[in-house]
Amino acid sequence: MTLNTLVPTFVRIAPFLAIIATELTGTGFGGRMRSVYADHREETPLRSPGLEDCEDFARFAFDHANAVQHLDLTLITLVILFTTQVIQTVDNREALTFSAAIFCAGIFVVYVVRRLLDGYLRERSPHKYLVEDTVLRARFGTVAVVGSNCVAISVVLAVELVLA
Repeated sequence: MTLNTLVPTFVRIAPFLAIIATELTGTGFGGRMRSVYADHREETPLRSPGLEDCEDFARFAFDHANAVQHLDLTLITLVILFTTQVIQTVDNREALTFSAAIFCAGIFVVYVVRRLLDGYLRERSPHKYLVEDTVLRARFGTVAVVGSNCVAISVVLAVELVLA
């Protein structure tokens, strides 16, 4: 693989790498929740619910939305990258067929995971979710963000490596 093929490949996967790095090194949910709670606690004329009362539900709702939105964004990005790949390989029937198969498989995997995860989290209560439902001690949102971006990177690299 030459530098002329590595640079465009890196440019195509760089946004996914940036999202993974941001998700893994960003401010944790607990810190953001405490900050928002501290800023608005004094503004209500009635007794505010305690931080403990609303933290579980807020974490659950945030994680559910985060996971599903990132899976949706990954699907959109894979479709855009697939369209670009089709335009680049339209003259080569074998490359076009191979690219289509890999991109469609990646899109299908992300779509199925998105549907299953959305349905699963909709059935859970916040307390049960926090106590029992994590993957390798990580929130579903983090796993969905990192996992979906890794799938997209794998698809791009697979196409580039085989077609090189």
